[in-house]
Amino acid sequence: MRITILLLLLITFSALFPQTPSKNYIINSHNYYYGSGISTDENRAREEAIRELSEMISVTVASEFEHIGTETNMQYEEFASSVIKTYATSTLKNVEQNRTVAPDGQIEVFCYMSKEVVKKLYNERAEMAYKMYINANENIERGNLAFAFKNLYFASLLIKSIPEDRVIVHDKEISLEIPRTLNRTMQNIQFKLIGDEMK
Repeated sequence: MRITILLLLLITFSALFPQTPSKNYIINSHNYYYGSGISTDENRAREEAIRELSEMISVTVASEFEHIGTETNMQYEEFASSVIKTYATSTLKNVEQNRTVAPDGQIEVFCYMSKEVVKKLYNERAEMAYKMYINANENIERGNLAFAFKNLYFASLLIKSIPEDRVIVHDKEISLEIPRTLNRTMQNIQFKLIGDEMK
């Protein structure tokens, strides 16, 4: 009876406190981006690990953009570089790490991030672009074209930072609707000469 209770407690605690995945599991699972750094200075080791992790993400993003660019004749290099630059300030806040100290005093920092986390970032960007698109349409209806153009411009930039050829949010393909709305609004603008002055 006592052994059964101990086993139940052990299983409960294991479920409540999941273990950190091992380095080998992370590398072999193909579900993570990762990098490692070794140094006597822990901060330097972490910087190296983050650099490797960033490079792994960059290569993946660039290859995804290359695939899309081939299909749609887009200049993917510009888009890929703009995405990569954003990781240092946004995505890499979600980095997890394992730290081990060797007998010679060298510290290895192994940083990793789930590919699901990166995918979630893309979804958040798409959602934000959708909100800007809705806000732009509301401003167009009110006649606030300056605010509408600003929203459409930033929404367009966000869409370009997502390595998918079609971005659909709430059953609306905003990757098409945003430039379409921008073009339609520009075409509907009419200019009138209300006076002139000679000096």
